[in-house]
Amino acid sequence: MLFRSIGRVIDRAPFDPATTTRTFRFAASDYAMATIMPRVVRALRAAAPSATIDVTQIDASLEARLAAGAIDVALIGAPIGNPAVASVELFRERFVGLVCARHPLAARAARGRITLAQSLAHPHVAISFGNPGLSPIDARLAELGRPSRIAVTTPSFATNLATISGTNLVISLPSR
Repeated sequence: MLFRSIGRVIDRAPFDPATTTRTFRFAASDYAMATIMPRVVRALRAAAPSATIDVTQIDASLEARLAAGAIDVALIGAPIGNPAVASVELFRERFVGLVCARHPLAARAARGRITLAQSLAHPHVAISFGNPGLSPIDARLAELGRPSRIAVTTPSFATNLATISGTNLVISLPSR
């Protein structure tokens, strides 16, 4: 299913995957590289063994690279605002909050769920992908009139695990 969905976006013209030597160019976050790209690589290698796969990080130039055809597929968690860029929702993700063991919310979490208000009472870490705008999570919270207080912005999900250690920071991460 994932491979068929990506295939609809990558190439509108018919081609023979068994003989193609094409390079498929992806842009993905570190999260997508760890959770989605392994399935994509296995599927592409099985269907198109002579193809090449080139994966780059998502950055602030993503929309322009997609529109120019420099990237075939971007695996991102938010819609692209450019109507010239085709998009397909592959799945919906659930996010979880993460804090260090000494964080005031850690003990509360061990006894049950944390409310949005309790989470938003603490400073947050945001993932920017090199884009100065709000992350999809923070943009949605702002739309709801519940903005988070961003204390740290980083370019990837993986760096945030070390970033929150020993702090009062909260980060929202995909649950996969």
